[in-house]
Amino acid sequence: MTMHLKMMIVLLALIFSTTAVTDCESGCRTEIVVTDCSGAAVSNARVEIKLCCNNNEQVDVKTDANGVAVVNHCLKDLCSTKIVLEGFAASAIDRNGCSNDGKNSRCEVKVCKR
Repeated sequence: MTMHLKMMIVLLALIFSTTAVTDCESGCRTEIVVTDCSGAAVSNARVEIKLCCNNNEQVDVKTDANGVAVVNHCLKDLCSTKIVLEGFAASAIDRNGCSNDGKNSRCEVKVCKR
């Protein structure tokens, strides 16, 4: 085998090993609670989530009448989140506002900026 061919094989192995995306951990549940500045529940807000697993899948959920959106993923698997509500600036989840016991998490987000 030529040196050039050996180098190509090594480079391809490195590329494929670093781009592999793992499956999400199963058995998890994360609640995202959206309220306005007064603390009232915000229903029908869209929560856009990009996962760090499952090939960076995007999951969109809406809050219910209590302002709660539920995703069946662990908090650690959520790469980015965005709360989208008409008339308000998009808000991201601050992980400092989340409680997390490993499999079950709850994040509270206030949407105030217009």
